Amino acid sequence: MEQNQTPVLTPEKVQEQIKTFTIQERNASSRKLRCEDLMRRKSSKRWDEKKKLKMVRRLMTANKQVEQAVNAIVQLRDKLDELK
Repeated sequence: MEQNQTPVLTPEKVQEQIKTFTIQERNASSRKLRCEDLMRRKSSKRWDEKKKLKMVRRLMTANKQVEQAVNAIVQLRDKLDELK
């Protein structure tokens, strides 16, 4: 019978994960800034309610993704320090 083995974390794997989350954070930040820019425009006052709700949801999602990616990066950097 095979036992479940936990994957071994190496500094290289952790650095790859940090790189991945950094890309995700950058993309989410870009989406967040774009949504904020669109919502600040004068023309946004003429949007119908459906579009306003859609843009608010996009902004909230982008904010959440940025927070999650930043938290993951912090945790992974701590783990990398432990591994070294």
